[in-house]
Amino acid sequence: MGAACAVVDGALVVYGGLNARGVVDNVEAYVPAQNKWLTRSRGNRPLWLGAAAAFADASEGSAKMFVVGGTTAPPVVSVAGAIFFDALQDDV
Repeated sequence: MGAACAVVDGALVVYGGLNARGVVDNVEAYVPAQNKWLTRSRGNRPLWLGAAAAFADASEGSAKMFVVGGTTAPPVVSVAGAIFFDALQDDV
């Protein structure tokens, strides 16, 4: 619940969210061509209610995801900053 999502190079990438234990830093990608979810390395901070955008960088041959805003712990509403990473790599 409350995860930041974006389509990156044909995959739906999901960052963070909230589960029964609290705010998480999970990064997962659904790849429709393979019909499966792939677990990525953890993000660099837990994040809930962030917003995401994706773009490809042809000069680097990579697909980036930019996550902004959100909070690191409910119910406090505080801006968590920005996270920028190569969304389809295993290191975030």
